[in-house]
Amino acid sequence: MVVRVSVADGDNAVELMQRLLQEVDVVDVNFDVVQQQVQIDVGRNPDETLVEVLNLLEKWLGAGGHPPTSVEIDEHRYVLGAA
Repeated sequence: MVVRVSVADGDNAVELMQRLLQEVDVVDVNFDVVQQQVQIDVGRNPDETLVEVLNLLEKWLGAGGHPPTSVEIDEHRYVLGAA
């Protein structure tokens, strides 16, 4: 399962990718410059890892003062961080 998170720019992508790699056991994380998306391969234990990724995203959005962002999971799009 791959989770795609829209980000404003490369700096936000690097910040998010570092936190993901430090705090969540994901298979791979990369940045698609064209789509402006951080792509997260949750791989092992997809249900448990997905919950960890979504919790981290909510914390990252709130703590960093980031605007709401689009998250795509299995071709379903959601908005996180909306009031």
